[in-house]
Amino acid sequence: MGRRKAKKVIFILVEGPTDKECYQNLFDVIFDQSQIVFNINHCDITSDFNSTNINHQISNLVKQKIENERIFKAGDLLQIVLMSDTDGCFIDPSKIVEDLDCTKPVYESDCIRTSNCEMIQKRNEIKGQRLSKIASVPEVNVLRKPVPFMAVYHSCNLEHALFHKNNLTPEQKEEFAFKFTDQYEGRETDFIEDSREYLPDGCKAEYAESWRYIKIGTNSLKPGTNVFCLFQELQEYLTPKGLKVLESCIQKENSSI
Repeated sequence: MGRRKAKKVIFILVEGPTDKECYQNLFDVIFDQSQIVFNINHCDITSDFNSTNINHQISNLVKQKIENERIFKAGDLLQIVLMSDTDGCFIDPSKIVEDLDCTKPVYESDCIRTSNCEMIQKRNEIKGQRLSKIASVPEVNVLRKPVPFMAVYHSCNLEHALFHKNNLTPEQKEEFAFKFTDQYEGRETDFIEDSREYLPDGCKAEYAESWRYIKIGTNSLKPGTNVFCLFQELQEYLTPKGLKVLESCIQKENSSI
C-alpha cells in the first residue's frame, strides 16, 4: 500500500489561547481536506513597538514552528492566516478620550477611554499602518517559498466580534470560548453561514472591501469579523456540506445586490 499523501497545511497565527479554543475544532471539521496548525503568539505582533517589518515577523514565526515542532514542511503550506484584533486602531485621534480612572484602555462604541492618550495614539498609528500593509499582501516568503497569505480581523476584538461583549477579563474570555465551542458542536459547518452575519453591518462579503470598510470612521470599534472571506478563499478545501453552505450564502449575497 502506498504512503498516504500529507494534507496541505493552513497555518493560523492568533494572539491568545481563546482564539484557538474558539476556532480549532470548527476549522478541523470545516476544512477536513487540510491540516489546521495554530500558532499562539501570546502578544499582538501588529502593535509591537520594537519590530519594523511585520512580514518578516510572520515569516519567522512560521519558520520557528517548522523547525521546533517538525510536524510539517514549508512545502506543505497551503495558506498562512493572521488573525488580529482591530482594537479601534483606525479611529481618529480625537476619539481617544482621557480618563484618569482607567487602569487599562476601555473600548466604547465610539471612542477609547484611557489614562494614557499618547500611548494609545502611538499604538493605533503603528497597528493601523501594519494592518493596512498586511491586508494588501498576497503572500509571505517562508524559507524562500512564497505562501498565500490573508489577514482576518476581529473588531474590536474576538469576543466583541462573536459575542458583542467587550472589555472582558481573561476568565470571562475563557468562559465565552467554551460556550462558543459547545454552541457549534456537531454542527460546525453552520458557522460558515453565521460568519456571513458576523461581517460588520453594511460591509460586503469581499476581502478587500472588508478591509476598506473597517478603516472608515469608528468602524474598527464596532463588532464584526471578515472570517467569512477565509471560507471564500479556501472553498475548495471545505467539506462537501460546508461548500454547499458557502454556495448558498454567496447566492443570497448576489441576489441582494
